[in-house]
This record gives sequence, structure tokens and C-alpha cells, in this order.
Amino acid sequence: MSSFRRVLETHPDGMQEVFHWNEATRSFAIEYLQNIDLTLTAAREEGADTGGWNKARDLRHVASVPPVAQMEMIRKYGMEVLKDARLMRRVLDDPDWRYLRVGKII
Repeated sequence: MSSFRRVLETHPDGMQEVFHWNEATRSFAIEYLQNIDLTLTAAREEGADTGGWNKARDLRHVASVPPVAQMEMIRKYGMEVLKDARLMRRVLDDPDWRYLRVGKII
């Protein structure tokens, strides 16, 4: 019995779509991978320089949520997580998602 893995697409933001086929069970899966360390480090450095505020000081950057993390949030909490600010706040306060926070804000 054979199995194989093939990269379907690599996006400009570094996210990869990987196709997995298992001949024994005749099933497949699509996996999404992304190294988010560089994205989060850059966001934290930028937040540290500006305190998270934009130039007009009317908006504050509180988190960076890479696409692969957004997909996982949608899977776990539903599409509303991207639309509902209160739900997003609760998610970002959760210890499982705290690594996305830029600073100790909210």
C-alpha cells in the first residue's frame, strides 16, 4: 500500500496547501502549513515601536492573525469570530491564542 504527499500551492504569505493521499484507506486530506514566527515577531516589533497606535492615534493594533490561524479559528468558533469583536476579544484572551497578541492590550 502506498501513500503520497504533494504540495498543491505555496501562497505569497508563505502558507502551503499540501495534499495527502492514503492508498490503504483510499482517503485524502488537505493540510495547511505556515511558519508564523516571522509574521508575529515583525508585528510585535512594530507594536513595541509605536505602542500599537497608528499615526492618527485613533486605531490600535492589538493582534496579528495569519491566514492559517484564521482558518483554525473559523473551524473552531465559526465564521462569526472574524466579524464579532467581542468574540475575537474572548478568543485572543484564551491562553491557546495569546501568542497572536501584539502587546498587553485589550
